[in-house]
Amino acid sequence: MQRTPPTSDSDTFQPYAFQPLESADASAAKAGLPISVADDVELEVSLELGRAELTMEELLALREGSVVSLDKDADEPIDILANGRLIARGEVIVIDDKFCVRICEVVNSSHRED
Repeated sequence: MQRTPPTSDSDTFQPYAFQPLESADASAAKAGLPISVADDVELEVSLELGRAELTMEELLALREGSVVSLDKDADEPIDILANGRLIARGEVIVIDDKFCVRICEVVNSSHRED
């Protein structure tokens, strides 16, 4: 079976019509929830280096320069909490003389500690 060659470029190539790119707002709105609803939502994010239990006497004895030992080793990842719930773990780094946190692990919701 032999094919006849096309007579012009328009017989072989058809222009493809790309869909316009949507903004995040448009994508969220299409999903049924405008992203702007999260504009006023407060979220407390805290970074936990470790924990320590102190008696009231030990707490009152703290002064400038006091050292409090934590329950984690220096090389262990820190916990990242959102509204008191563990969401990730990371490591403390310094960039331009500022403390930063590099996210190393996002905690799966089924493994979160409540």
